[in-house]
Amino acid sequence: MSLQIQELSNNYNTVLSQYTSAYKNYINALNSNDINLTNTYNNQLQQLNSQLINMNKQIINDYNTTYNQNEQEGNRQQQILINNYKKLTQERNLIDDNINAYQTLDNAYETGNNNITSNYYKYIVFVFVVIFLLFILMRINFSGEQRGGGGNLLNLKNNIVFGLALLGVIIIITIFLTK
Repeated sequence: MSLQIQELSNNYNTVLSQYTSAYKNYINALNSNDINLTNTYNNQLQQLNSQLINMNKQIINDYNTTYNQNEQEGNRQQQILINNYKKLTQERNLIDDNINAYQTLDNAYETGNNNITSNYYKYIVFVFVVIFLLFILMRINFSGEQRGGGGNLLNLKNNIVFGLALLGVIIIITIFLTK
């Protein structure tokens, strides 16, 4: 084996160890749901994967030029390197799929939080509307001061307010039921 190939193989093994360690850290970050840490390890994995692929290509090229005389050994080593290249490419695709799935999950989480916050604020507004309508209804019903005849007019006024309050409560209930 030539000196250059030996150095490349040693460097390849060193980067492969770093890749294995980063992959374990990436899995732990995914399990901890830490977005920043996950993105950091994801970027590190992509960088190390690219380095491994480039080293692998360089080793393949060096083997092709160095070991033409010993074709059988060269073919065996080349096949191993080609298999490594295929495996690394598959892992890169898996990393990309994990990134996409994680981003989809993160978007769904954000959308859910937005919906919860929106519904919470709607609920608060509707509670205030109901309290306001009940306050108006009670104020009109208990003001009860009648001057002179015209009891029908006062009764009509109370009925209109009661009808509006009832209509408001029905609208609020309808809104809650249609969510």
